Amino acid sequence: MMKLYEGVEFVSEFKKNPCNFFKGKEGFLVVDRDWGDHSHHRSIKYLLTYIERGMLSLQDLEEGVNIFICSLDKDCEDDLFQLTANACYIYCSIYEDNFYQYRLKDDFFLPGHACHNEAKRYIESVSFNYSDQHYVSLIKKEYPQSGLANILR
Repeated sequence: MMKLYEGVEFVSEFKKNPCNFFKGKEGFLVVDRDWGDHSHHRSIKYLLTYIERGMLSLQDLEEGVNIFICSLDKDCEDDLFQLTANACYIYCSIYEDNFYQYRLKDDFFLPGHACHNEAKRYIESVSFNYSDQHYVSLIKKEYPQSGLANILR
């Protein structure tokens, strides 16, 4: 099993390649014990601890999300899954009172943020029907006020 990045190494690697973090690759793979694949929930929780400690800033997170979105392939269903799974757990931090200890206050997918423009561009370019994907449905149902829910409509 690969070692998970920790501390300064985590921060440095996240800033260097946020795409690996959001896709659970290399030293960012957090295994879900029940399902055996990447746990987006635990991964985002882990990331939030670095923001809470001041080792990563909200700007680092927003820039990382934007870089990640720009890397997505419009023909790859797994890329959309990765985006919506990560966004869902980011939304848990924003909208759910007791989901994570650290609470984000800003939705990077709202108009006025670079992530909004890139997410909108990406979603509009997707070449497959995604309406029945789990996290797409969950975001639209549980977080209808969110920026990404509005883009996914």
